Amino acid sequence: MKIAVTKVFVKELNKYLKMNNIPYKAFYSTCNIDEYAWKISPFITDNMVLDYLSNIGVMRYITIVYPSEYYAMDKYITSLELNNLYTVGDNISEYMRKVIDYISI
Repeated sequence: MKIAVTKVFVKELNKYLKMNNIPYKAFYSTCNIDEYAWKISPFITDNMVLDYLSNIGVMRYITIVYPSEYYAMDKYITSLELNNLYTVGDNISEYMRKVIDYISI
């Protein structure tokens, strides 16, 4: 199963964060390929094809924003990272717990 960065996924992630009283916020973000290479990964590979929206020519990713008292920079998550966290047989709550563990500081 392939998991991609979508607005629906970000909405569900925010719902899960709120339900578990985790003070992070997730945002759906897009940028051009050059900015993606500068911000996210300088190596654009075939594995990142899920992040590319060919109809509008932008790359998509999730921005995780931490509360200011954490003194942390924003974290960027791509579809490749989401797919690396998925294990066959995971239910939604197990998978979201892995995502939360991944973004925790």
